[in-house]
Amino acid sequence: MVDEVGQEFGLEHGPRDKWFNDSVSFIGLQSTSNTIVFNHSHLVLKAADWHEMLAHKITAFRGERDINDAIHFLKEIPSLSKQDVFAKVSKFRPFVPSIEDAKFQSRFDLIWERVHGKS
Repeated sequence: MVDEVGQEFGLEHGPRDKWFNDSVSFIGLQSTSNTIVFNHSHLVLKAADWHEMLAHKITAFRGERDINDAIHFLKEIPSLSKQDVFAKVSKFRPFVPSIEDAKFQSRFDLIWERVHGKS
């Protein structure tokens, strides 16, 4: 490859516009997890906690796919009381997009009921 001043350079993984596909356009999200699964000088990948992923799915709630993902994530969380799980999930609520507290609570309740029944 040749850059804008005519100097040759190589890219290990091809042109930069081919590195990511559209399905990872969310790359700007940052996990609060400290569990590093890959570390490179230009890229660090962290494993998000189940509570964090559930918080994002409850916030997004774009349809059955998000609901099914949220159900899966809740099933991965060790059984605690509904209040304890909600408190931990709430700590990971994203600031953007923002939804009202009541809407977040009602979505969590729906997911909880689908996994554990009414409580």
